[in-house]
Amino acid sequence: MRSIAIRELAYFVYESGNLTNELSFNNSHIEGKNIHSLRQSEYTDGAVKEYYLNKTIKYQDEDYNFIGFIDGVLRNDTKIILEEIKTTSKEIYNQKFEPLESHLAQLKIYGYLMLLDKSIDTIELNLLYIERSTLTRRNYKYELTKKELEVFFYRTLDIYLSYFNEYLERAINRLVTTKSIDFPYDKIRDGQALMMKAARETFNNNDIIYALAPTGIGKTMSSLFSGLKAMTEIDDKLFYLTAKNSGKASAIKAMKLLIKKGLKAKAIILTAKKKICLLKSKTCNPDECPFAKNFFNKIKEATRDILKNNDVITEDILLDYSFKYEICSFEYSLNISTNVDVIICDYNYVFDPKAKLIRFFEEGPYRPYLLVDEAHNLLARSLDMYSASFSIFDLLKLKMLTEDFPNKPGKDLLYLINYIHKKYDSLISNSYYYDYSKDLEIENYLFSICEKIQFVLDNNDKVDFKDNILEIYFLLKDYLRISRLSNDNHIFLIKLIDNNLTISLKCLDASSYLTDIIENHSKGALFFSATLYPINYYKDLLTMGKGSYIALDSPFDSNKFKVIVSSLNTKYSDRLKSLGLLNAKIKAAISPKKGKYIVFFPSYEYLNMCAKYLELDDYEIITQKQGLTEFEQQELIDRFKEPGNVLGLFVLGGIFSEGIDLIGDLLHGVIIVGVGFLQVNIENEILKNFYNAKYDKGLEYAYVYPGFNKVIQAAGRVIRTETDKGFLLLLDYRYRYKKYQELFPSHWKNLSYLETEDDIYEVIANFWNTKAE
Repeated sequence: MRSIAIRELAYFVYESGNLTNELSFNNSHIEGKNIHSLRQSEYTDGAVKEYYLNKTIKYQDEDYNFIGFIDGVLRNDTKIILEEIKTTSKEIYNQKFEPLESHLAQLKIYGYLMLLDKSIDTIELNLLYIERSTLTRRNYKYELTKKELEVFFYRTLDIYLSYFNEYLERAINRLVTTKSIDFPYDKIRDGQALMMKAARETFNNNDIIYALAPTGIGKTMSSLFSGLKAMTEIDDKLFYLTAKNSGKASAIKAMKLLIKKGLKAKAIILTAKKKICLLKSKTCNPDECPFAKNFFNKIKEATRDILKNNDVITEDILLDYSFKYEICSFEYSLNISTNVDVIICDYNYVFDPKAKLIRFFEEGPYRPYLLVDEAHNLLARSLDMYSASFSIFDLLKLKMLTEDFPNKPGKDLLYLINYIHKKYDSLISNSYYYDYSKDLEIENYLFSICEKIQFVLDNNDKVDFKDNILEIYFLLKDYLRISRLSNDNHIFLIKLIDNNLTISLKCLDASSYLTDIIENHSKGALFFSATLYPINYYKDLLTMGKGSYIALDSPFDSNKFKVIVSSLNTKYSDRLKSLGLLNAKIKAAISPKKGKYIVFFPSYEYLNMCAKYLELDDYEIITQKQGLTEFEQQELIDRFKEPGNVLGLFVLGGIFSEGIDLIGDLLHGVIIVGVGFLQVNIENEILKNFYNAKYDKGLEYAYVYPGFNKVIQAAGRVIRTETDKGFLLLLDYRYRYKKYQELFPSHWKNLSYLETEDDIYEVIANFWNTKAE
């Protein structure tokens, strides 16, 4: 039996016209709910709010289950009245304003389904529009007979089913082939078998699991294959989440191989709007963007076409079809996502309240399976997702840009600026001030400012400097959104930087939000990474301590990976003194075998100090600069692929610590200077105090573990395939401490503690001269 969300049915068939600012903002979801609640609080006794409608109808020998929530079911002596509430920032008494056909269609479908088991023949429908800024209301009333509604309902259903039957055919093909397809490689590695078994059990129980999966396990294929096998229902979806382009590329490669081996499934790669926008614009106004014009009239046929001719829809394919149909590539990709089986995308499409796909994680019939690749990256990202900030300079710029707005948001902006300075200038000590309570007065000003700006943008086709206005407008809206979501895991923080005050709501622990999405809007999650050390740290800060754990052995020969620990004082105050010994140990490590090496430093300052005094006649020394473009990053990587001896001096935790593969003779060893201990600053100190109170692990959770994660990632550059051979040299006396040694991965078995340069040279020389068994 197919479940059909009534809202989805109405919008799919009847949404038409242009893609507009009001639709693309997608910022008023929570405000809309609040206005709904305000109207519903006025209902009299006997009225029902959020009435759950669930009706099954047999049509053309198939059962269809229609579900939805009616905002209000009201009654008088003789009638049933259904009310649908819609909020808008448009002027509803403007002569150009008309009810949207999709809104009325939704209400009509509710009306027909309500009358099915009633003895009455007519029903009254009330489509209520409420302006968000003024709460002005306008009612559109309709009295329709059961017969009229029946004709409308089945005409709508026929249109929907003409497309849905294609979707159904694709879904059945996927169900049949996922059941029959075999693992695409002749041999299943031990780690792969264990990972797939654990994933299947987890998804069967709609649960959470963490998999420590070292490089070489084959975790991309293992996770995708397990997720696809778990998809046993028509509407099942599988999200493959990754923060890196290399992760997306691996998932694409795995999907293409499975399809080549007989899988019938569709997949799409979602790309950030700013990257694939065909006009590189923030506005979605049909007068400014031709790809917004008649978007909804073209989207159904464009979606049908791309799905008919492609299995894995990459960015290039999406852009080709976007140009072909002249439609917005970003919104096009989101529409396609509801019609495919696998969605490959960044974490934010699932977990970020500013970007998550509401159609999958709040509304609709879907509860996807989640595969979270390189899951260690999600921790820091999640804190950013649930934080928000703006500055006084932002407010001043916005005031200047909106001077000509008739509703004068500049007046509120000036009041807000003066309020912040008057209240907080005297409280700021050492350039910061923080509190565990929010400032509600700031939010009141922001709400008024945003409503005035959105009103002008929605009701005027042309606004000067619109992109610049929107950039700051979104910052303020994000702040309001995070404020509504905030809880005891947030602080209110003001920082003074270069005479500019930045006002923030900073999230210290996002685990409750992530866990809610997983438990209430998905069918289970598999987190996997090679660097989930220690596991309780990640479980606490990602899923509130929930979830099982499996640690897989490295498939590579440990004799081919030599790990050396050697003392060095890398603390900030002693770095200048350390340079002589540091450079001597670097030379000792890379002299036995000329080749290609990377040294990772804790900062650019330390890197540049070392580079200034490091002299190597036989090596080309290349250094990472701040603010490299993608092209410049690739140029540095390509230097390792050219003939000659290369020593790269890079920053730990930067772009070269993760996601690059230098296989075989492209990299012979990595040297890491320091333990990755994070910089001591006010924000990290706040985190330390918070984690100490909540988990009794303040120093570890704020400084030690996230820093050591960078060490593990950088160390992982050495061995990428089973034929690689190389060494890791850890330079810091703190690596001898028990708390760090307990974090060493289990595959660091070939480990030596050495002090002198001569010992380092000798051991590494023997390592290169010894043939691994």
